[in-house]
Amino acid sequence: MTVAACETNPYATVSDEALHANAKSLALPERYDLYVRVLESRTPRRPILAEDVAALGDPAWQYVVGRALRGGSAELSQALPVLYAFDRPCGLSDLERLREHADRVSSGDTARALKSSIDSLCGSELPAAE
Repeated sequence: MTVAACETNPYATVSDEALHANAKSLALPERYDLYVRVLESRTPRRPILAEDVAALGDPAWQYVVGRALRGGSAELSQALPVLYAFDRPCGLSDLERLREHADRVSSGDTARALKSSIDSLCGSELPAAE
């Protein structure tokens, strides 16, 4: 019988300051990947590096929306905190694309929760169909 070794969390002993400094030294794709790795590490009280991604401005917004739209429900869920960090409403086009994607990659309560978060992020809801 073999016993699987537990993987140690690479972020468990890294200071918040070091994580932010590392994030700020990376290009956008690598910075976003670091954000996702830290988010998925589930280390208690780890900083959310969303602000470090958002600091890169409009190109980062487009990159994060693109990643969300290319992935599944997990990627969409991961992208939302970063998009919130931009502290601005998204346009109607992004609202429609993100909501439609939420319907494609999820269903039921998950789809409703994602779309509620997207509506909150975008600062509006789609106009009612006539």
